Amino acid sequence: MLLGAAIGLLVSFSMDVTVASPFDGTRVTNFGLISQRNSIQMVSGFAALCAVLLITLSGRRSSTSEAPGDRIACPACAEPILRAAKICKHCHTEIGTADRPPEIQPSNHDVVNVPVASNADLRFVVGIVIVAAIVAVAMKLGLT
Repeated sequence: MLLGAAIGLLVSFSMDVTVASPFDGTRVTNFGLISQRNSIQMVSGFAALCAVLLITLSGRRSSTSEAPGDRIACPACAEPILRAAKICKHCHTEIGTADRPPEIQPSNHDVVNVPVASNADLRFVVGIVIVAAIVAVAMKLGLT
C-alpha cells in the first residue's frame, strides 16, 4: 500500500498539466488536469497515511502469552488452572502448596483463554475498511 501511494505521488508530481494552444502553439494551463493531479495526490496521501498507520499498529504484540508448563490440573475438578493460582477459578476450591498436582500439558482440543478477536483479525478488518475507503474516494473523484 505504501509503495502504491509512493507511485501515485510520483506520477502526480510528474504529470504535465499544460496543453498546446490551437491558435499559436504555446502551452496553456488546463484546470481539469490540475484538478485530476490534485485528486491523485489526495488519494495517494491518504493511502500513505493509512499504510503508515497499519505498519505502526501491526508492530504491537501482546505479551500475555503463557508457556505450556504454566498450567496445572485442579485437584478437585481437574480443570487446567495457572500454577500460581490460590483458588480454582472453576470450582472455587482452595489450592494449597502441598497438594499441588503435577503439571498438565495442554492438548490441541483444550480451549484456554482464547481471545474473541486476535490482533491479526483486527488489522485485517482495518485494512479492508481502509482499502474500501480509498476505492470509494477514487470512484467519487472519477479516477477509476
